[in-house]
Amino acid sequence: MYNLVMDQIVKSSPEQEEISALLRRHGINPTAQRLIIGRVVFSSFQHLSADQVLKTVNEEMNCVSKATVYNTLNLFAKHKLVHEVIVDPTKVFYDSNTSPHYHIYNEHTGELIDVGAGELEVIGIPNLPENTVAAGIDVIVRVTGIIRSLTEGTIAGHPGNPAQRQSVCFSRRSSSDGRATHS
Repeated sequence: MYNLVMDQIVKSSPEQEEISALLRRHGINPTAQRLIIGRVVFSSFQHLSADQVLKTVNEEMNCVSKATVYNTLNLFAKHKLVHEVIVDPTKVFYDSNTSPHYHIYNEHTGELIDVGAGELEVIGIPNLPENTVAAGIDVIVRVTGIIRSLTEGTIAGHPGNPAQRQSVCFSRRSSSDGRATHS
């Protein structure tokens, strides 16, 4: 019965075939549960917690366990299909945008916003321990409060143009001595 239910949910479609091929290219066996979770995670560039994925996956039918969602998201992260963004020890997002970029995290609304790699400049890194190399640099700019878009009158965390929200949330200026300042 379980396999019949899973077959009903994971109907063959071009989208499912693309997800299946993506998983195979990364050495992941495309099980029915992984395809369902992949459909949610890869539907657009987004930041989802494991609980959000679980809720979305199980809206149709309660067929995927919390452990399966966590294990699958960790597997996707291990194979670099998603980027794990740890905003604090109790809040982890899975980011389907794996291109180089940074984030703004609104502690008031819980929203995580992408910041293009060209919008923030990281100059230099500290000396690394011997026999190590940098695997990446994660930057999270934390803000508090409700941020209203001046151009749209929307509240960050709600629909609106992400590029406009980013420019309202974080702007980079140079001071007279060339150092970056933030407003």
